[in-house]
Amino acid sequence: VGLFVQQGLAWRNRLFLTGAVRGDDNSAFGKDYSAAYYPKVSASWVLSEEPLWKDKAGIVGRALGDLRLRGAYGAAGTQPGTFDAARLYTSSTGYQNAAGLVPSSLGNPQLKPERSTELELGFETTILNRRMDLSYTHFGRKVTDAIVNVPIPPSVGFPGSQVVNIGKLATWGNELSANDPSAPTVTAT
Repeated sequence: VGLFVQQGLAWRNRLFLTGAVRGDDNSAFGKDYSAAYYPKVSASWVLSEEPLWKDKAGIVGRALGDLRLRGAYGAAGTQPGTFDAARLYTSSTGYQNAAGLVPSSLGNPQLKPERSTELELGFETTILNRRMDLSYTHFGRKVTDAIVNVPIPPSVGFPGSQVVNIGKLATWGNELSANDPSAPTVTAT
């Protein structure tokens, strides 16, 4: 079962807000885990549309053109495989064609979805009397309950590996882009 709700708002073509939530309840989660909810919020402010910005003059007005500030925070999840939480057996033919069961998958009743959150902040602007577009983004991402396969000791009686939640990951970075809007655009088909 899943749901997704999102609402966007705009004010005077300057300020834009979006809020959303996604929910997942899945039989692939372990029996000890209910549903997962992932929020999202983003905002964008076109500062160059403000009256104070439009009234500026002189060298600052010629050097900086359009300016938009933006930020976003969101969460997402990765679901386990369909049968990763369940203990499974496979049918087999035993001694003198008798029906039997053979261990197939150990399962993990404590299995949860992998969860990641990310924060992103940045801006876009035009500079040098709109002769160059400039864009900057800083982002940071954290992953918790990372889903990994862990080998099972042969003495347990089940083959292969077990899917578990273990570990945390963190990434961050900066992106800077400069573009000449008057340069010809090349497209490939």
